[in-house]
Amino acid sequence: MPNPTFFNIDQEKQEKIISAAMKEFSAKTYSNASIARIVKEAKIPRGSFYQYFEGIEDLYQYVLQIIADEKMAYLNPVVTIMEKGETFEILKELYRAGIQFAKDHPKYAGIGNQLFKEKKAVRDQITEGLTEKSIAFYEMIFQRGLDRGDIDPKADIKTAAYMAHILNLNLADSVLEGKENQNLMDHVDEYFERVEKMLYIFAQGLRMKNK
Repeated sequence: MPNPTFFNIDQEKQEKIISAAMKEFSAKTYSNASIARIVKEAKIPRGSFYQYFEGIEDLYQYVLQIIADEKMAYLNPVVTIMEKGETFEILKELYRAGIQFAKDHPKYAGIGNQLFKEKKAVRDQITEGLTEKSIAFYEMIFQRGLDRGDIDPKADIKTAAYMAHILNLNLADSVLEGKENQNLMDHVDEYFERVEKMLYIFAQGLRMKNK
């Protein structure tokens, strides 16, 4: 996260730095991103950069946090609108809204696409701070389902929330695996088909039901 010094500069300068960072991260993977290009685009001295951030990972994580907060604000109304809906239908609509969010914010989608190109170990390292929020969001969805009576009370919703988080992280990988074109937005139909299959298994389980 930024040093306190960053928040002491005027809003316009903050926005220029973040805009330059988003331009860089949507064009390059984290591993290939350059502080030199960011400071050149933002028109700030390189020394100033290190007054604001510990390094490029610090900035990258802050950009991801901005995107995550905006996406959460985008998704929360879906949960509210579907308050009385069935839990897994709500999850399906959340995935659909997530796709629309990416379409509405192509630069954010570009950052996500570059992130998917990273090795899993690098990706896990730089997204670690978002894990807790993601799991808490799923837990909230499942708790509401439990309260409504469409989630089995014997199910541990904390475990379910963790599983949903892990599955969500790996969905894009499963769609892009082996493809020359690694832009997820070019495979949206296949992605959503995979979402529906995942949610079906998640909701129904694998055990044969009694006839």
